[in-house]
Order: sequence, then structure tokens, then C-alpha cells
Amino acid sequence: MAVTIGTLTVSHLRAQPLGYSETDTIKGLVARRWSVEGLVRPSEWLALLQIFESWRQARREDPDSLVALSTGSTVAFSGSAAGYSWSNVPCWFTAAPAGEAIGAYIGISVELVDAAQQLAAWVRQQEQQVEIEEDSRPAYGTITLGQATLTLTEQPDGYAEGPALQRTASGKTWINGPLGVIKAKRITGYTTTSGWTALRQWYEGITSTAPIQGQYYPVQPPTMTKEIVLVDGIKTTRCVVQLELWEA
Repeated sequence: MAVTIGTLTVSHLRAQPLGYSETDTIKGLVARRWSVEGLVRPSEWLALLQIFESWRQARREDPDSLVALSTGSTVAFSGSAAGYSWSNVPCWFTAAPAGEAIGAYIGISVELVDAAQQLAAWVRQQEQQVEIEEDSRPAYGTITLGQATLTLTEQPDGYAEGPALQRTASGKTWINGPLGVIKAKRITGYTTTSGWTALRQWYEGITSTAPIQGQYYPVQPPTMTKEIVLVDGIKTTRCVVQLELWEA
């Protein structure tokens, strides 16, 4: 059994190294992990430390892998043990090298994980969390305004204004304002970037004409904030929109 970490080959292994890093095993979210224990000469121990330090410095400069969806800096790892072999797998260190003097040798221990498999497990875990949140959220349907379709995240139907009761000096009540109510739609939902563009075009168009009785008319311009969600491992921009309509 032997393994190669970067440019260093460890020929004297003390145990079978292959195992798994478990993110959520029941859901299949695992990655290959190697716990390397072996004997090396002092010069090889120093070489291992240099490989780790070089990786560590580069890794500190990397963007967050879950944000960038990239493994960033890795170290090549090859080897064979107990009938299983692997070649030039891009890996991250999950534990720094440790060494103990054993006679003329150094007993080392160090852990590495398959960077691509670990990142894939993290991404899928995040996607599943979003899916759970989406599935547990009540469905309010969609609304189409012009060419823009919004998925609603809150109940939109309500009232803007109605008759107002006031009290006289004698304590009696009287109605201030007309009888009846104004129906309103307070819309909170999300759409795509192109949907947001279409919504703005709809708003500019409808506000250039007078309201039509019985139809809904915007009483404030739409506002939008962006959020990033993962869909099938791909970053997707979601435009969260708010606006209010009154029935004319």
C-alpha cells in the first residue's frame, strides 16, 4: 500500500486509509475521505508540512466554495490500498498533518477528502433545505400582470379602505366617508429577471392610461430585491417583488 500526496509518496502505511466524510449518509450525501497513517523519514515529514502549508495559504485566498460553487485550491492525491486505487484526485485537507517520532522515522497522520464529492454533498444539502422550505410554505398560486408571471408567497386579497367610524362628544358613533370598501391586492412574490423587466414594462404602460372601473390599478410602483437560490447545482437569481393594486 502506498499513497502520493502532491509530490510526496508515503510507501509505508500503517492502516487502510479509505473511508467517507458523512454529510447526510441516509440521503447519500457522502464523500471519499482518506485517513493516512504511515512512516516517513524526517525529510519527507518536512516535505509533507510544506505541501500542507502551500495548500493552506492558497486555500485562505479562495472564495467560499459553497458560494463560488468551485473547489478552489486542491492537492492531487493518488494511491492504492486493499485492492482499491485512485489517481490524481483533487483533495482538500480535513486535518492538518501530525507527526510522532518513532525511532529514525516519523509516524504521520493526515486526512484528505475528495473536494468535488464534498462540495457536491454540501450543494445538494443546501438544495434540499430550500426544497423543504418551499414545500412547507403555503401555496398562494400565481398572478400574471402583462407578460410577467409572479409566484405568490403571501395571500394577496384584502381591502384598502372602508367606512370609518368616529365618535361624537355624546359617545355615539357616526360614519365618516362613503359606504362600501375598496378591494386591494397586496402582492408579494417572485419572478425571474426577465419577468421583472416585463413587470416594469407593464407598470409603465398601465399608468399611462386611466383606470378602468372594476379592474385593478397600481397605487404604488413595484419594488424588487434579489436573492440567489440553488437549482440543480446552478445559481439562479430570483427577483422578489412587492406592489399594491386597488380595484377602480
